[in-house]
Amino acid sequence: SPVPRTTAASTSVSVDTRASEGEGRLCVNGEWPGQGIALHGNGLSLALLQGYVPEREGGGRWRMHGDIALEAQLRPVGGRWSGEADIASAIGGIAPLRRRPSGRPPPPDLASYRELRLHASFDPNGLRATLGSDFADGGRLDAQLAGGWAEDSALTGTVAISTSNVGWLELFSPDIVAPTGHVEGHLQLGGTRAHTGENMLEAMAT
Repeated sequence: SPVPRTTAASTSVSVDTRASEGEGRLCVNGEWPGQGIALHGNGLSLALLQGYVPEREGGGRWRMHGDIALEAQLRPVGGRWSGEADIASAIGGIAPLRRRPSGRPPPPDLASYRELRLHASFDPNGLRATLGSDFADGGRLDAQLAGGWAEDSALTGTVAISTSNVGWLELFSPDIVAPTGHVEGHLQLGGTRAHTGENMLEAMAT
């Protein structure tokens, strides 16, 4: 539970709680504005995100499994903020969720990963992020993204992917069912933040 301590210049807060799903733990401590806030999380279940994933065709849901570890800092910079975060997960995946218990084994994963790593940092000038992960059945995904906060700020990034596990394509369209094949490509993102969607479509078209 929060334990605040207020001084003339700042407020100290310490929170140590267990996540509602599984045995994950999240701790928050620091001083605001002072030196900022630090977050430490271990064993946080990806199942906590299931409610935010769009439904399948016909109203079905998805089952997400795996645990993540989180390290993050948030610091005041003048009247604005800066910070960074690292997220790591050893193994995980996503699969269709059966509407009723059937006694049968759960459906296989549409996508599964190993050694996922995400690093992100931001300041008053913009955001920078890198993502890297192996696919559990072979292959690799690496991505980088950087951009400013203003609508006309530059957006740059790259996405490199190589995998024969293409079940995750079902997440993007109900018309895609049990896809097979191999995906290998390199996307170069560019332009401005105001036209992100157009930039991504142009990159995919090439």
